[in-house]
Amino acid sequence: MNQTSRWLLLVACAFPVALWSLPCLSQTKQPKSIDITDYLPVEPAKPKLKKQAAPMSDLDRLYRKYKTAKQITIFSAGDKVVADAEIQYNDAGKPKAIILSGESSDLELLLRIRKTLIGEKLRAGYKRQEDDRGFETDLLQKRTEYAKYEVIDNSFLNSGKSIFETRVPHSFRFEVGDTKRQGNGNTESFSF
Repeated sequence: MNQTSRWLLLVACAFPVALWSLPCLSQTKQPKSIDITDYLPVEPAKPKLKKQAAPMSDLDRLYRKYKTAKQITIFSAGDKVVADAEIQYNDAGKPKAIILSGESSDLELLLRIRKTLIGEKLRAGYKRQEDDRGFETDLLQKRTEYAKYEVIDNSFLNSGKSIFETRVPHSFRFEVGDTKRQGNGNTESFSF
């Protein structure tokens, strides 16, 4: 036999033996293993909890709304009054209070607006606070946030007639702020 024939014979004999040892090509059936996890109920994947942002404070919400406004018009039951908008900032440049103020000859309108604002704050979780500045001011507070609504009745100034017969309008001041932002941010704890 020549060398090529031997080599072919060797390959022909070795090849089936090599294939016989592979499990996927073998002639005998192997028992399939059972995995118990295939039969257990599948639990739904738990959603990843997203870190929820803290709710926006009233001061921040109003700042977004009025940051560029110099004057706004407040409507109530078909009547309107114009208010000057003022934003006060702390030393760090953050808003610490937003104030709407102005005058009107319609006291009923101002009292109606104040009553509506107070009702909205009470529903939002604010609590009434005692204020030593007088009966014309309502102070409400929720944590460090506050709302101060003041309507000044100038009727007593209009009761007598003057030489000029001028009427002094009623004034109002609606303020929303945060006592936490009153400082300049450069505070440090003091121990004594």
